[in-house]
Amino acid sequence: MKLIEAIIRAFSMDEVKTALQKIGIGEIGVEEIFVSLPQGRDQEKTLFYRGTEYVADFVGKMKVELIVEDDLADKVVGIISKIAGRDGKGDCRIYILPLIGAFY
Repeated sequence: MKLIEAIIRAFSMDEVKTALQKIGIGEIGVEEIFVSLPQGRDQEKTLFYRGTEYVADFVGKMKVELIVEDDLADKVVGIISKIAGRDGKGDCRIYILPLIGAFY
């Protein structure tokens, strides 16, 4: 078994979930995370909150976690990378980890 973790942009989440459900993946763990931007990026914004100025140098993403059989792992990774990784560098990061055991 494999544990697949994918960090994708939030707007891709619904399409990824639908595609995974079509191939029989029923249980998907999803978590909202914030990823820091590299230094010097133009996307940094100066914002004000309660009169205090701060730099917004984090971007919101979704972390998708699922456990699949070994023979299905390549298909799942292909689906996620095709849907979520099409817009450019940093849009999709996928980690595949061997899973020794899972207890329910």
